[in-house]
Amino acid sequence: MPHMEAANMRNNVIKVRDAVALLLAEDESTRSKDNVLVQKVYDLMGYSCYIPYDAPSIESITRARRKIQEKGHFLPDDNVVDKRRQAENEMREINTWYPQ
Repeated sequence: MPHMEAANMRNNVIKVRDAVALLLAEDESTRSKDNVLVQKVYDLMGYSCYIPYDAPSIESITRARRKIQEKGHFLPDDNVVDKRRQAENEMREINTWYPQ
């Protein structure tokens, strides 16, 4: 039985990745805002307003987006990239305040 659950989880990840890739390719708004991407993935996969126990997690969806975008596909617009870089730099600055 555990083997079946693992196989089902792998199939779910593949479906999530496919849904994310499709939405990133077709809808630019999903490239810049994770909450938009999550809602559209749920809609595409047939989930309604409530989130059932077997729905893909938000983390799975956003992880799939990051992996796809790491390969240079369906990147967010430049404004979003600039904001993310600024936030990363701010976090690096904050991390220098604390000894390791």
